[in-house]
Amino acid sequence: MNGWIGGFETILKRMTQGNFNWFLHTMLFLHTVQAIEKQKARDDDDDDDDEDDDDDDDEDDVYMD
Repeated sequence: MNGWIGGFETILKRMTQGNFNWFLHTMLFLHTVQAIEKQKARDDDDDDDDEDDDDDDDEDDVYMD
């Protein structure tokens, strides 16, 4: 994280402690929201794949007497 914050060094030098805390908490919040959205999208894709697999199995079954 230090490498990423280094790109904002000039801005951060002028920040008060309160502003820095707000900045850091806001960035962490936005990152968390984005991570949760990605997890939900991945879970939805996994659920769709599982449902498709179940349907395909029924069509390929061959019954012999």
